[in-house]
Amino acid sequence: MNIKTKKMINIKTKESYTKDNSSEKENNYATEKVSNTINSISNKGIKEYNKIGKEKFIETNELIREKLSAREKVAQNVVKEQVQKSKKKSKSLSENLKKIIKQLLKAIKELMDFIIASSWIILVFIVVISMIAFMMTSVIGIFFSNEFNENQTSLRLVMQDLNNEFIQRLTTIQNEVPHDEFDISGTRAEWKDIISVFIVRFSNGDYQTELISLDEKKIKAFKDVFWSMNEIIYTTEEIIEEREEVDSKGKIIKIIETKTILHIQINGKNLEDIKHELSNKQLTMLNDIQKDDYIELWEQLLINTSTGNTNIVEVAISQIGEVGGEPYWSWYGFPSRVSWCACFVSWCANECGYIDSGIIPKFSACENEGITWFKTCNLWQDNNYIPKSGDIIFFDWEGDGHSDHVGIVEKVENNIIYTIEGNTSGDMVKEEKYNFGTSVIKGYGMPDY
Repeated sequence: MNIKTKKMINIKTKESYTKDNSSEKENNYATEKVSNTINSISNKGIKEYNKIGKEKFIETNELIREKLSAREKVAQNVVKEQVQKSKKKSKSLSENLKKIIKQLLKAIKELMDFIIASSWIILVFIVVISMIAFMMTSVIGIFFSNEFNENQTSLRLVMQDLNNEFIQRLTTIQNEVPHDEFDISGTRAEWKDIISVFIVRFSNGDYQTELISLDEKKIKAFKDVFWSMNEIIYTTEEIIEEREEVDSKGKIIKIIETKTILHIQINGKNLEDIKHELSNKQLTMLNDIQKDDYIELWEQLLINTSTGNTNIVEVAISQIGEVGGEPYWSWYGFPSRVSWCACFVSWCANECGYIDSGIIPKFSACENEGITWFKTCNLWQDNNYIPKSGDIIFFDWEGDGHSDHVGIVEKVENNIIYTIEGNTSGDMVKEEKYNFGTSVIKGYGMPDY
C-alpha cells in the first residue's frame, strides 16, 4: 500500500471516531490499537499473497484470529457505536470497491467474509484498498486493464486488434496468391499461452511489475510475443485432374484441367516450445499463473462470443426460393453445378463486402476451408453455443466428425435455431429450423463483424 494513502486513512479514521465520544483518551487508545493491528494484518496479508499466492494468503485468517486479543476486542467495542453510525455511508463505497475486485481469488473472499462478520468496517476499507493497490502494482493487473478507466486500452482490445491482423494476413495471402482451391492446416497459439509468455517475459518474473495500464511499450511487447508464437507460411501446388462431360451431341468427352492448390500452414507455438527460452525465475511465475488459482480470471478474460450481424441475414433472406444455385457456384468460379451451400454463404458474404475485409473467408468446402479458417482465427464455437444472427452454422449429417453442409443463422427463438441455407431439399435456398443443441449441428463460425 502507498504509505501516504495509509497515513491519510489512519488520520481520517481517528478523527471520525473521536469526534462525538466523551472519552477522548479512551477512543484515542482504541483507535491506535485498531489501526496498528489493521496495518500489521494488512501488510502481512499482502506480503504473503505476493510471495506465494492464494494458499498462503488463506492462512492469514488464522493470524487475524490470533491477533484479536482481549484488549483489541475492548477497543473494537469502543469504536463500534461510531462504526454503526457510518455504516450506511460506508456500505455503498465498500460494495463499489468489492465490485471492482470481485474476480480476485477465493482467498480474498474468505478474508472479507470474516472481516465483515466481525463488523470491522475500517479493516474492510484497509484490506480492499490494499488489494486494489496490489492489483495495480503487480502482474495480476493485466486481468483488470479496463476496469478503472474505460478510455484506456485494455488487453481485450489489443487481442481483438491482433486477431484482425492475423485474419487480414490470411486474407491477403488468399487474395494475392493465384489459386483455384485452398486449405489451411496447423493451429494458432492459445491466447492463454500468449498472455502468460508476455507476462513472464515483460516482468522478467517480478510479481511487482505493473501491467494494469497498457502503454505503447507494453502493447508492442505483447504483439511481438504474439507474432513470435504464430507463424503463417504458404506454398502452392499444381495438380492435374480429369473429368468427363457430355457434349451437345450426347458424346462423353474427357476434359483435363490443371488446378492450383494454395496450402496455408499455421505454426503456433505452445508453452513447451517456449520454456527452454525462459529463466528459472520466469518459469516459476509461468507455472504459478497457469494454476487453477487464476482460473476465474482467465475465463473472464478469454470468454468468446459473437456480436451478430443482420446485414448478411437480409441478403440471404432475399435469395429464398432461388433454385439450382447457378448464381452462386458460377460466381465462385465453377464451370458447372457443384454442391453449392458454401458457395451460397460466400456469395452472401461478398455482397456485404465481408470477404474483401477478411470477416468471412471465400470457401466452397465446409471442413477443410470454412471450419478450419474459423478455428484458426479463434472464431469457433461448438454446438453448445447459443448463436447470434449472422453466425455461420456448420452441419455434420453423417455424424462422422466431418462437416458436409453450411448455412447462415437467421435468429434464435424459444430454443429453436432458424437458418437460411442453400442447396437444401429441392436444390434451393430455404429457411430451415433446428432444435438447439441437436447433434447434426457441428458448430458455428463467429465472424468478427
